[in-house]
Amino acid sequence: MKKATLILILVIYVASIVIINLIGLQPQIYDEVVPVLQVECINETDERVEVTEKNGVKTLKVKYAGDGGIDEGGNPYGTWLQLKWRVYPDKATKRGVMFIYDKDYDDMIEFFIDENGENHGTLFIKNTKKLYLNMKIMATDGSKISADIVIRVV
Repeated sequence: MKKATLILILVIYVASIVIINLIGLQPQIYDEVVPVLQVECINETDERVEVTEKNGVKTLKVKYAGDGGIDEGGNPYGTWLQLKWRVYPDKATKRGVMFIYDKDYDDMIEFFIDENGENHGTLFIKNTKKLYLNMKIMATDGSKISADIVIRVV
């Protein structure tokens, strides 16, 4: 019985080596980093904003309605714009974005930052009735992938 058991174990061991070599093992990556491949501005024309696109650059035209801000109830007023974007692929590891623009416009625009310090793309226009601003919506994963937009206030 002992000899038969040893032979059976040896046969199973050799057979498993042969089967694994023929079929192979599929490696599984659990902590895969998926980079951002594209950032897209997905704003569309509505009652407050007119959106046009030329040469892959979206222009968001907003009518001036007074200096923008937030009232005590948390509602936006005046001239403001909610930027909307999408990061591709949907399974990207770091999906955050930042807004890059000429800092000379800091006295004319202000992003709403929530109590957690996050920027959700709500942009208030202040101290100007006309504005032409080039902006990039850039991925924060280090890939430097971005979408170019133009914001116009008329």
